[in-house]
Amino acid sequence: MRSSNRIIQRGISYTIASTAVWTIFLVATTGPVLSGLFIALGFSNLQIGLVNSMLSLFLPFQIIGSLIQQKYFKRKSFWLGVTTLHYSSFVLIFILLCLWKQFDARVAAGLFIFIFALSQLAVQLGSSVWFAWMGDLVPPRESNQFWSRRAGVSQVFMIGGAISAGLIVDFLGRREIMTYAWIFGVGAICGFVAMFLQMPAVDPEKRLSRRIVPALLKLRMLWRNSRFRRLTLFFCIQAFFSGLFVPFVFIYMQKQLEFSMLTIQMLMAVASITAFFSAFLFRVVGSKYGRKPIIILCTFLKGLEFILWGMLLPGSSWITALPVIVLGGFVNIGLISTQFSLVTSIGTSSVRSFSIGVFFAVNGLLAFTGASASGVVYDLLDIPASIFNRPVSAFNLMSLIVSAGYFSSILVFLKFREYGSLSTTRVVRILLANNPFRTVYHAHALSRPMPERDRIEALSKVKSNIIASELINDLYSPSSRVRESAVYNISRLGRKVDPVLEDELIKLLDIPALGLQDAAARALGYISSGRAVSALEKHLSDTDDSLVQACIFALGSIGDEHALEMLSAIMDSEQHRRKWPQAAEAIGKIGDCRHTRKIYNAYAFEYSPVLKRQCMIALIRTLCLTQKRKSWVYSLFEEETQSPGSPVERIMKNIQSRLQKKLSAAERTLFAKIMDDNDSGDFRAGVEKLMMILFRRMPLPESETSLDPDKFLEEIRACFSPSGTITESTLQQDTFLSAAIWLMLKIWLEMKYNSSPFDNCLNLAFFIIADEILARNGKNFPVAAVT
Repeated sequence: MRSSNRIIQRGISYTIASTAVWTIFLVATTGPVLSGLFIALGFSNLQIGLVNSMLSLFLPFQIIGSLIQQKYFKRKSFWLGVTTLHYSSFVLIFILLCLWKQFDARVAAGLFIFIFALSQLAVQLGSSVWFAWMGDLVPPRESNQFWSRRAGVSQVFMIGGAISAGLIVDFLGRREIMTYAWIFGVGAICGFVAMFLQMPAVDPEKRLSRRIVPALLKLRMLWRNSRFRRLTLFFCIQAFFSGLFVPFVFIYMQKQLEFSMLTIQMLMAVASITAFFSAFLFRVVGSKYGRKPIIILCTFLKGLEFILWGMLLPGSSWITALPVIVLGGFVNIGLISTQFSLVTSIGTSSVRSFSIGVFFAVNGLLAFTGASASGVVYDLLDIPASIFNRPVSAFNLMSLIVSAGYFSSILVFLKFREYGSLSTTRVVRILLANNPFRTVYHAHALSRPMPERDRIEALSKVKSNIIASELINDLYSPSSRVRESAVYNISRLGRKVDPVLEDELIKLLDIPALGLQDAAARALGYISSGRAVSALEKHLSDTDDSLVQACIFALGSIGDEHALEMLSAIMDSEQHRRKWPQAAEAIGKIGDCRHTRKIYNAYAFEYSPVLKRQCMIALIRTLCLTQKRKSWVYSLFEEETQSPGSPVERIMKNIQSRLQKKLSAAERTLFAKIMDDNDSGDFRAGVEKLMMILFRRMPLPESETSLDPDKFLEEIRACFSPSGTITESTLQQDTFLSAAIWLMLKIWLEMKYNSSPFDNCLNLAFFIIADEILARNGKNFPVAAVT
């Protein structure tokens, strides 16, 4: 059974919080810190390669973990057990480092490798299970956003953690074993904290699956999936070459480049800053244009990064290394987040953990092969490296080999199919479309003769007042398509539009022959042209309904209160009933509580679900105190459409914080049941409970509201006539509180006697009004506590 959206979002939040703390554990136990520990312990290249290879060696155990969990354990319980073992092993490493000098060097090294292997075995047993858990928890439409957001948060904490680790290591001593012992101890504590933060997240798979698909059948299903095969092969190639490179990158930075630990961690912090912003970029781009172009683009840039590593010769300064680090931070996050998003999206829920295990297992084998051979390859490359006159090292040659490997992987991924994704070249063009150099180029191009199609394409891309004179010429082009494109271009300039262009749009309102009156009117609204109000009002009496509706839209967007009189006249006329929703929207942006009942009249007579919601948003806006809160209303309704229940939960928290100190014990009990009613879909019950709490604090209605549901409903019914009209005299005033309570009662009446799929929007509207009332506490009316 699928959990409610509110519970899912809460689980995602717990996961993000867990990631933040887990990042500190990662900084303390991997990367430069782990490499520094190898140097302090005096490990050989072979031992370094062996320990690093374990990061990949145990990846096949993800398959075993998946099979064991599906047959014997609940998913969450299994993950908790192996994760506890994983973090406990780092406690053992802390103890071993503290007692290191008490052991023989070979025995101590053997114990370290054994415990480290145990930690990697534990984490890999639970990795595919955790990824499958996230694949089921996160809705498919939010997958790319979730993994990019998770990566972005991780990078933020990576910055502070990296700098702190560098300072601590340099302060306590880079060659001291106890330095790393304390850092590993802190990392183990952070690991356990991250585990406990993850535990409250809901697992959609609450029971053991009774239908166990045989492992061979699962393998056959995966092999038949061409997308899975191609994705696995692509990342396997990268895993192998990355395995060759990674074990010695921080060794190279410390030995050949002679960077201090603080310098290395500062560079990692710069990479994390770059990665944080690139995570946001890839989250947006991936959601709009697909994940395939991101992977191809990042792989190409990753190949360039390895070329730069190959050019970073021994003795180079940190300034020379900075471009390499920045480029790496930019592309790594794109590859990681899109990899996780694609892997957790391919395959059905019944084989997801198994498919994830197979993917990482195969990748792990290739990475292990590369990491195991890295020490040998590194030593072999020392021979040709010594031939060059310049101080070229084996690391530089290996970087160039890895670069060629990454470029070759692109050929495998070109035929990967992702529904709805654009070509990589097209995405790159879109990203560069608003480049200032391109704007100048378009200004030059538009000033010269060009084909109609090329001119329209150029107008759709460029956005600048630099081309004002060219736009004026195009407004009177013999091509109607060019004219429309020019108007659209001006509308995108917003409030920064050149006054000359504003004047031309006003002129177009009186030139019907060009067919641009509607477009010009809307464009004047987009640029908020205050000088166009009188011209727009003049056309409200036009016989062309489309033009009138465009003028109404523009007046609402401009926000001039002088237009309220004519807009209200449209609302009062039965002749203009088809224009009521547009007029209601415009009044909602400009008007206040004096117009609430008038807009409700349009809402009551509307049957179109779209226009009905439009009128409802306008209704709520008339009760908002500021323009910021007016704009907030639309976003709430939009969020309710995409994530039902989320905005109501957030508003409920606002209401609870405002009333926290004023609620009696009985009211607290009543308040706690409101969200339960919302989760169960009983919106009317939640509305009635909130009304009971709020009405006891308002001067309207005049009688004291009872907490007894039956008595309360009797008091509410007393405000209505048999025909459903509100007869309470105090609710007919043109004051905010009177209009707000009047609308609350109307919403309650509709939910009670005219239940429909629209009830969730009515419920949201009710909660927004309640929050607006409490937000004005002490400004417009008294809200006294009732004991």
